[in-house]
Amino acid sequence: MGLLNGFRFEVVLAARTTSSHRIYHLSSAVGRMLRWPLSGVFMRTLTLLTAFLCCLSGAFGSVARVQVTASGSPAGNCTGSGVTILTPAQFNNASNWGSGPSQIGPGTTILVCGTFTGTAGQILFYFGGSGTSGNPIAFTCDAGTSINSPQWGGGSNASIVVAGRTYITLNGSGCTIQNTANGSALANNAYSTGIWVANSSSIIVENFTISNICQHTSATDHNGCQTSGNLPAAIMTNGSNITVQANSINDSGYGVYHNAGTSDSGVTITGNTINRCNQHIVVATAGSGNGISGTVISNNTLTNAVNWDDGVTNTFHHNGIFVFQGSGGTITNTSIYDNSIGGDFGVNDTSYIFIDPNGGTITRTTVFNNLLLNGSASHGPANGFITGLGTSGGAAYNNTIFCNGAGFSAIKTDAVDTLKNNVISTCSYGIYVNSGTTLAGSDYNVIYGTNSMYYNGTNYTSVAAWSAGTGFDTHTVTRSPNLNANGAVPAGSSAIGNGTNLTSLGITALDSDYAGNARPSSGAWTAGAYSYVAPPAPPTNLTTTAH
Repeated sequence: MGLLNGFRFEVVLAARTTSSHRIYHLSSAVGRMLRWPLSGVFMRTLTLLTAFLCCLSGAFGSVARVQVTASGSPAGNCTGSGVTILTPAQFNNASNWGSGPSQIGPGTTILVCGTFTGTAGQILFYFGGSGTSGNPIAFTCDAGTSINSPQWGGGSNASIVVAGRTYITLNGSGCTIQNTANGSALANNAYSTGIWVANSSSIIVENFTISNICQHTSATDHNGCQTSGNLPAAIMTNGSNITVQANSINDSGYGVYHNAGTSDSGVTITGNTINRCNQHIVVATAGSGNGISGTVISNNTLTNAVNWDDGVTNTFHHNGIFVFQGSGGTITNTSIYDNSIGGDFGVNDTSYIFIDPNGGTITRTTVFNNLLLNGSASHGPANGFITGLGTSGGAAYNNTIFCNGAGFSAIKTDAVDTLKNNVISTCSYGIYVNSGTTLAGSDYNVIYGTNSMYYNGTNYTSVAAWSAGTGFDTHTVTRSPNLNANGAVPAGSSAIGNGTNLTSLGITALDSDYAGNARPSSGAWTAGAYSYVAPPAPPTNLTTTAH
């Protein structure tokens, strides 16, 4: 017969057939496709080959693909072609998780499709197993997938729950998680969570759209979807090596909240867009003896919290980024950079970036390349746009702070911190250092449009007086930086060339500006989050030809 060029066949094994049945049916199927008269020797050889293939597939472990729809019937790209379609109840069944060839486990890709409508307090997807470092479990969504409930449950009763697991990627591209009736004057006003990750490691949560976990729209709503003091959250995490990235979140008590355990590390919260939350990003240690190190909060866009105002009661304190320990915990080596925080944070705004030791220990916090641009001329932080940098070793470099004439101060601190290369514009207080505190250093800043500075019990009515009295900011300038609306500096700005070169600090991300432009390795820097990039020179030596 010769070689069969391009011959191809697919094998679909029923989940509950025995190995012998698989071998027989596959052998017979191959025989029918080849249309050969099969000799006994050839048939035995083919059967052995088929057995080898079946055993090989089992050696690879869990099923490669699973699809999930609300009814278990085909929807969208969940066609069921060669793949089992599960309902959410079947997905949550522990017997469908493991390392068997028909079970969800390491290396399985899960595709969810269509519209899912849950009941109040229901868990929709509960992960019953883990992946491995080389074979993570991947949760993916078909375009237009919608996960709805009047009010998803709170905490461990969220719409998606990953508890005590490892190596799972939740990729919500194409997927929206939302509450339809939770918030002010709605059918429910209760604790709710979109995605809950607890006591887990090596987890990625990315590309989800999470909306209306709590729609706080009334100044007379002092509950804000709380149950027993727990505020609702779009994403809550706990554990190590957790990445929360590229999610779009609106209307929740918390946007992203990481509640650290005993010794969490490697947490990254990056590239998220969060709007209309009371507190947009929170990293906290809730218990004595808990701790977290090496956290990165970067490249997030955080806007607006005014909808969480509740008048004089001030129940909800709004923050863009809030890092705090609750009762004697330890937080070390936190990097906060390349974030944009702005819009209107309301009358109950505490801070845009708030580092609060609260009686515990927070060390080596570095805040740099952030754009803090107040969009309201009447609302600003009751503390500083940057408040606190921890208990020791904190630093603020190359931040751009536009107060818009509102709020208490640009930077308010009470520890031995370093402040360099910041642009501070139109603030009530430029730098406010609490009594009993000694700064490590402050210089090479641009401080414009502010009449007050405060240091260790003494109020100074100008930057010149501050410099004379403290010895700080001898290279700082007070001319207008002429900031563009996005915080960038135009030609002629006082920020150009006024920053000192900080390459020697060895902070890789600081060696580029907010826009990703490399800062020079030698010579002066531009103060603030943006470097000045000169426009290209016009072409020269052009000639014209008349026709």
